[in-house]
Amino acid sequence: MEDNRDKTLVEIMLELVRAAVLGREPMIPEDVTIDWDRMMDMALEHSLLGWVYDGMCIMSACNQLPRQQRINWGLSAQEQTSQYYHQKEVLDRIIEICSNNNLRLLLLKGMGLSKYYPKPSSRQSSDIDIYLFGEYEKGNSVLFNGNVKLAEKHYVYYNDGIQIENHIWLIDMGTPLQRKVESYLESTIGSCEKSNDGYYVLSSKSLILYLLMHLLAHLNNPQNDPIKIRSIIDFGIVLQTLKEDALDEIKNIIVKFKLSRSYMLFVELAEWALSINLSKYKFFKYETKDFPAALQLLIDEKIRHPVFGSSPKNKELHQRWHRYKLIRWRYKYLPTMERKRILFFINDFLHDAVKSLIGVPYDVSLRSAFKN
Repeated sequence: MEDNRDKTLVEIMLELVRAAVLGREPMIPEDVTIDWDRMMDMALEHSLLGWVYDGMCIMSACNQLPRQQRINWGLSAQEQTSQYYHQKEVLDRIIEICSNNNLRLLLLKGMGLSKYYPKPSSRQSSDIDIYLFGEYEKGNSVLFNGNVKLAEKHYVYYNDGIQIENHIWLIDMGTPLQRKVESYLESTIGSCEKSNDGYYVLSSKSLILYLLMHLLAHLNNPQNDPIKIRSIIDFGIVLQTLKEDALDEIKNIIVKFKLSRSYMLFVELAEWALSINLSKYKFFKYETKDFPAALQLLIDEKIRHPVFGSSPKNKELHQRWHRYKLIRWRYKYLPTMERKRILFFINDFLHDAVKSLIGVPYDVSLRSAFKN
């Protein structure tokens, strides 16, 4: 029952987001009781609070809220807006320093993506991600006086309470696929567009590939760093900006890196989140059976943030294995996960072999069979 209520609440939350992002009237059933506190938890979990609040104001839903809840939503949205303009002030200072030192600044994710929306300040951004076209060491010296900390693919610096990530590479570089995509993206940065604010942004074609790799990185780590609905919406919104003459090129890029299966999954998720027709961007065959599992991984906190007990040991191990079985479908969407895919294949093969030997149907677990 609780799961069904949460699914209904997610749909209402997304309808409010669509109203804010797409500029249309939200369609909310009048006979539904809305748990606004629970919705705020969900909105914060998926970085949607600003958009949800904007959607509430469009439909005058704020008038339906008890006074204290209305105040809580308003203050939270106001705090997010203040954070956006504070980040913008910090970014403007960085851009000025770069300009004075012959550094070009490419803005990644966050504030760069906020420009795709009617009200940029409503898209939540936690930090500022920059790429200095390979001159990251000069940036560390000029921008941050060498007071930086290396964290995987970027250097981290704090300026006036805002975290700034100075990227060495555009994406992670841990696998052959990532290195190939990185090389391709670097070859396209000459076509980056300079905004009126003085920073550069990736072209829409390169941005689609960049966002796809970003989503795959989160799909790879659903427990510690899961995908947020905000990232799915970003992907769908940027996809809609592609011009007709760019579609064939995007298709060829996706085929080149063998990402067609992953691309189609996220197009379907974007279509679900935004409730818009994205059929013109569906270039490949889609595996419908994996969509419910992907949706569950996206919104089910028990899968996104599982809680395991510490005793008894064998029970915890079984819980962990059961959880991994629930999300194993995603391995075929991750070109970098061959080893784990093989391990699961061996596991399935051995289970099926044992079931065949003892006459257990394939849709019955061995654990249940031995219990009976």
